[in-house]
Amino acid sequence: MSNFEINLHTDDKIYSVKDFTTALRIEHFINAPYSQANLTLRVPLHLQHDALPLHDKKMFDVGAWLQVYDVDLNTTVFLGCCVSASTGVEVQEDGLKDTIDLNIDFNSWLTPLMKGQVYLSGKSFGLNGHVLDIKTWGALMMKALSAPFTSSDVGIPLKALWNLISPYYRFPKSLHSDSFFNVPIVHDQLTATQYAPERSSRFRSVFGRGINAYSSVTTGNTAWGLVTSSFDCDPSVFELFPSLEPSIEGRDYFSRGIDATPCIIYRVKPFIFGNVKASTTGAFNEFSLHPVVDAVYISASRIQMLSINLSDDNRVNAVYVSTPLNVSKGVETFGLVGSPVFDRTDIEKHGLRLYKANYPFFTVGRTKQTTITTDVNYVISLCSQVMLNSHRYFTGSANLLYDGAIRAGKWYRLQTDQTSTDKDLLVYVEKVEHSINVIGSNVVQSRTRIRFTRAFYAGEEP
Repeated sequence: MSNFEINLHTDDKIYSVKDFTTALRIEHFINAPYSQANLTLRVPLHLQHDALPLHDKKMFDVGAWLQVYDVDLNTTVFLGCCVSASTGVEVQEDGLKDTIDLNIDFNSWLTPLMKGQVYLSGKSFGLNGHVLDIKTWGALMMKALSAPFTSSDVGIPLKALWNLISPYYRFPKSLHSDSFFNVPIVHDQLTATQYAPERSSRFRSVFGRGINAYSSVTTGNTAWGLVTSSFDCDPSVFELFPSLEPSIEGRDYFSRGIDATPCIIYRVKPFIFGNVKASTTGAFNEFSLHPVVDAVYISASRIQMLSINLSDDNRVNAVYVSTPLNVSKGVETFGLVGSPVFDRTDIEKHGLRLYKANYPFFTVGRTKQTTITTDVNYVISLCSQVMLNSHRYFTGSANLLYDGAIRAGKWYRLQTDQTSTDKDLLVYVEKVEHSINVIGSNVVQSRTRIRFTRAFYAGEEP
């Protein structure tokens, strides 16, 4: 484990457990639960009181946080909260075994919000942000409700809601003194350039007026549930996930101590290259680089196994959107509020396979340059470029030599044929698993496994 620092954090102390680690598995996803880690420690019984965070000096403290720092990459590759711990003893003829394995599970750094509940009550009991009185709740919602009118970027009301709930959650004091309020919301190319520069070349904000975005915000939910119920509207087209972006020296105060930048990513799936093919609209039509230009290259010598497949279950030959303006009552509003995009040839062969994207936001509306219809058609065109003919793209997985820089929600270029770059496979990674094991006498075996979608050969893009 010489290339890693593995620390457990409480409010009062940092425990280095690298020397006791026998196995570590880290997983990152673009969907819930977003990040997970399993840590196996082998600590002699007589050292456990000093080497581990214990509650009441008896049992492992499940309030501890795990930080895994990759020395070679100079960044933290995992940060999260303990959710469970298990151990046992082995009885032998000569008594109890002196050294036993401790298995600890961790979830994303966002776990406090994913599990912490918010309730509305006649009295707050001083638990602001957790138990809200009616007056405070009303004042908070009034602040949030004004945000959608300031921008046609749905990320703005998302940030407004985040600012209301995040100050009441924090990192362990031995790691960082700030609350989650300072976690940036990355929702457009400007914030991506500042906080997640590796993602900025294909970052497209979610267009619309989030006037009704808070209609699903009800207490009795978790804090993160308040966010996802309103903004995580269609995971096939839009993405909302927490990320741990690599640290950049001198970037900002918040990343210090954590050695990375925790942030919330909110965007259109990065499957549209160039601009959205649509007429004039109120949306800012951001330009996205094609991954063939700048996708991170992984040579064939680092690939141990590659598996790809195609499935007719992914076939989509028509795309429409469900918006607050065209709610279906059994009869679709095709052509009245926006027109579906059809692949007529494919429909004739295979029947209609319609994907109706969920888009619960209002359009900008009539201006000198745009109308409600052109705005809705823009959203339909955007969704169709993400979803249409999905069956022509590969899904699959690959086993690689360890590379902690590989992260979920990014494009990569896999070399599959050393004689032709046209056979390089461009893949969008949705899940990453890093596994590190100590075998025998300090022999470390480390591997990375990726699961990807939207894959195509560089010279044969659908």
